[in-house]
Amino acid sequence: TDRHTPQFIESLAQRTIFTAAAGGAFSAILTKSGALFTCGIGIDGQLGHRPAPASILYPRRVRTLRDQCVFHVSCGAWHMACCVLAEHFEGDSSDDEGEYGEPVPLS
Repeated sequence: TDRHTPQFIESLAQRTIFTAAAGGAFSAILTKSGALFTCGIGIDGQLGHRPAPASILYPRRVRTLRDQCVFHVSCGAWHMACCVLAEHFEGDSSDDEGEYGEPVPLS
């Protein structure tokens, strides 16, 4: 449902929100503890959930990153990328045209 004013999100009420990012039709919410939640349209996998749902109405924790500490998240029109305390890059998109290229070690 389209919302034109901010809405209280009960499922995140007990969490301290660090930052949020918005894509074309989806959102990412990062908590102070490093947990990443996403919601919105996810047809191309940009929400980070496997298998990729068509959409998620309320924020859901990205389980593929549950053992990682996410410290930054950014969204484009149809993709999301996040930085984790590790030695690799995590991103989600359709990657139909090799948007992410080849993995590159960060160390």
